[in-house]
Amino acid sequence: FEPTGALTLGGGRRAQLLNSLHSNILWSQRDNLMGIPIAQNNRNERLGWTGDAGLSVEEASLNFDVHGVEACFVGTIRDCLDKDGGVPHVVPGGPGCNHDGSIRTDPSWASVYPQVVWQLLRVYGDRRLAAEHWPSLMRMLLLEAEDARTCPRSESPRTAVPNSPGCSP
Repeated sequence: FEPTGALTLGGGRRAQLLNSLHSNILWSQRDNLMGIPIAQNNRNERLGWTGDAGLSVEEASLNFDVHGVEACFVGTIRDCLDKDGGVPHVVPGGPGCNHDGSIRTDPSWASVYPQVVWQLLRVYGDRRLAAEHWPSLMRMLLLEAEDARTCPRSESPRTAVPNSPGCSP
């Protein structure tokens, strides 16, 4: 991945520490982009966890040219949405992804889909990608809004007691 940004602070011990921290961030980001954004490459975390991808897309796009890998990733997210528009925990999630809705993630992790599309629009100006994903994004966001409206406040829409009225699986 080609670098797109740089940070180097001059002077003192604090600046050296911040430069080292930034260098470590860059190495970690490079190591964790393996065709899809992954959590960690050094243990059994080599999956496209949607929560991790949502947390790192801004940093990645400001430091590297990740347009291609992130555009491919949102295409995979779209392909793995369940029949109602729900986002799974892991993308890709294996054969058939998540079309039955059995492993839909919570709203904070599901937000990876609009986050990545928004970041690609904001940083790279990719209007075509945003338009292509608009129908799927709207379906996903309407599902999240309906879950927030109908699920009891004491339950997370994705971890609710099975068969609770109005709550998604």
